[in-house]
Amino acid sequence: MSSTLSAGGPTDEPILSRAAIAGHPLHPMLIHFPVAALVGLVGTDAAYVWNGDPFWARAGLWLAGIGALGGWGASVAGLVDHAQAARISPRNILPASACR
Repeated sequence: MSSTLSAGGPTDEPILSRAAIAGHPLHPMLIHFPVAALVGLVGTDAAYVWNGDPFWARAGLWLAGIGALGGWGASVAGLVDHAQAARISPRNILPASACR
């Protein structure tokens, strides 16, 4: 018997995603692209500083845009999941003193 963890402990009921395609949650699928773009941005910035070729500045601008827009998209999917899951609401995660 498999179980998943919730804020209250182990349970047999999984937390289902509302932002999903064919039952697969969108947030975990989308978050890799902006992270990879922003990591690549570090490399393009270093290459531009090293040799001054405007190609690297242009590539860095594209990667920054892809990282920012992709991050917004992934965060919206994550917020939809977080808002609909009562077991992972702030009242279950934060200490009691922070919820007053």
